[in-house]
Amino acid sequence: MNPTPQLVLLVAVAVVVGGVALLPRREIGHPLVVLLRVLLPSWRFFDDIEQTTALIVRVARAGEPFGPWRAVLPVPTRGPLHLVWNPAGNLLLAQHALLERLLSDVAEWDEGRTPGPETLVSYQLVLNLVRSEIVAGVWPGADGRIQFKLVDATAPAAAADLLISREHAAC
Repeated sequence: MNPTPQLVLLVAVAVVVGGVALLPRREIGHPLVVLLRVLLPSWRFFDDIEQTTALIVRVARAGEPFGPWRAVLPVPTRGPLHLVWNPAGNLLLAQHALLERLLSDVAEWDEGRTPGPETLVSYQLVLNLVRSEIVAGVWPGADGRIQFKLVDATAPAAAADLLISREHAAC
């Protein structure tokens, strides 16, 4: 079966557009280019998945002290196929949206209210996310207690803590 000229042209255009989309971004300040940019759509909504809030966890066996803080939710690698099929990247974006939602809910929380912010749905969802990441990974001491915190990934380490959870059972 011979491919039709239209199919060959379509594949060639797709390869060129895909190749151009992967090139590094360069700013061109010429006034004619700026005017032309209004007429052409931009397919680069986000240059990179940028982490602003990071989720870190520590675990402890029953009766023992907590281990070191370890990062959860690593950024997946990206390739050309991820322009059209990226379930891991989409999941990561949804998980980070959940972290941002928790921060928003806690910011609106009245400090004098009882019970504490642990009753928030977003808090419970993040706790379940932490537990599922611990079960999916190889974490020593995952049968005891866990604690998580949200940190600002762009801030210096000393000022990075945004939210520190209380201790919870690991499972």
